[in-house]
Amino acid sequence: MEQLRRILGDLEGRRRNLEAESFKVQQALNRIQEVLDRLQGEEDKDVQEDATRNGWFAFLFSTRESPQEKEVRERRATERRTGRIVREAEFRTRKTKFEELGAQLGDLSAKIATARLNVSEEWLRQQERQKAEQLRQDAEMLKRSQERNERLRQEEARKKREEEQRRREMREKLRQEEARKEREEEQRRQEMREKLRQEEARRERQEEQRRQEEARKERLQRTCQHRGWWARVEGRRRCGHCSHVTTRFAFECPGCLMTACAGCRIILKGQGR
Repeated sequence: MEQLRRILGDLEGRRRNLEAESFKVQQALNRIQEVLDRLQGEEDKDVQEDATRNGWFAFLFSTRESPQEKEVRERRATERRTGRIVREAEFRTRKTKFEELGAQLGDLSAKIATARLNVSEEWLRQQERQKAEQLRQDAEMLKRSQERNERLRQEEARKKREEEQRRREMREKLRQEEARKEREEEQRRQEMREKLRQEEARRERQEEQRRQEEARKERLQRTCQHRGWWARVEGRRRCGHCSHVTTRFAFECPGCLMTACAGCRIILKGQGR
């Protein structure tokens, strides 16, 4: 089988080479044909121009060519004829080569068809042999599979018992862990409630101290004469007299520590006289 495949591969390789060579020859023929068509067009153009020069129009209007122009035209026509002869000879040679390559490709195609038929027939014979061997192996595999399935069934039953035991242990562990978390959560809640109670008591004490301090300041402010030098305090302040908020600075009474804007400071000092 491998030998037949190698023979077929060699034949197909030779055909690809011939097809490539034939393609190159075809391209060369196309290029030569283009040159011949161009030369034919130039020749037809010269014939038309020559007829024009020798016609009545040229005779009447004196448009005949000069000797130098005639020499150039004739030399160009000679070069064109020479080139045409060379190209036509090359075209015939390459066309013969192209036809020979076509014949070789035809022979190779027939040999390849025969080789492919031989490969197909050998492949069918191999398939029959492989099929018989496969049937034997399938029977053997079936027997081994049945034995393996029985072992797997027993192993699966054992694993199932172990898994059930593991799950029971896991459920018990989770139950204990959940109970521990509940105890910890309850303790945390109790600590939080105690902390909130202490925080509330602290705020109440601070609020009571604040109210007492405000009452003390209020009593002091009612009796204070607001005399003395009021110190300037920087920053945003609320006037204790008119409640106006200053943005840059205010003044503080040295007696009652009352904060006032500049205008209210004057008023309060005047009331103290």
